[in-house]
Amino acid sequence: MLDIRFIRDNADLIKAAARKKHVEVSLDELLTLDDRRRVLLSQIEEKRATQNAASERIARADASEREREIAGMRTVKDELVGKEEELKKLMVEWQRLMVLVPNIPDVSV
Repeated sequence: MLDIRFIRDNADLIKAAARKKHVEVSLDELLTLDDRRRVLLSQIEEKRATQNAASERIARADASEREREIAGMRTVKDELVGKEEELKKLMVEWQRLMVLVPNIPDVSV
């Protein structure tokens, strides 16, 4: 399987290889899904960082402040779970398309 960065950088080469091998693959759809995947991964990492920072604040907070922080983290947790579910569904389709991408034939062929 080719690396997604290589596919992104050499989309025209991959399209030509697919034509030569008579393989139908939607590179545009794959690249669109990959863009969405990268955005979701970034958002998930941001939410996790927010959670980690809040955990430290909760550990140092007094009782009333702790409850307020925990309540705020519940919404972050719900958002994180939603983003992870969305990513999981997207990854299934992304992997299906990645497997369809053909290797590039050797120049001598």
